[in-house]
Amino acid sequence: RALAGRLPFEGTNAGMIIALKLDRPAPSLSEVTDERWPAGLERFLARALQRDPELRHPDAAVALEEWRSILPQALTRRDAPPPERVSQPPHGFADDAPTPTDAHHAHWDGMPTATEVGDGFDVGD
Repeated sequence: RALAGRLPFEGTNAGMIIALKLDRPAPSLSEVTDERWPAGLERFLARALQRDPELRHPDAAVALEEWRSILPQALTRRDAPPPERVSQPPHGFADDAPTPTDAHHAHWDGMPTATEVGDGFDVGD
């Protein structure tokens, strides 16, 4: 779903999805997205989505090794600037939060922030 934007098999109910999985191989990324994808990535996903467990990667270590061999440039660490601090919570974040009443006065200063302190984090305001 992360790559193609949808699951390999979709249907209106679980029975239909199971029937599709039993009847045909998973579609390739190219078939689903109408875009061209690297052949190595297509082979990796085809193997990972095999119905027969004997045809899949035998374990996560083998899958990771194959993944790294097809996309070494995608696995290098890239330094990125820190994300911008959000001064207000996202829209709708506190919609379900209780509102202050005379009996209970709540105080909201916005989202708490985490600041790095030594080996851990300290939550401040």
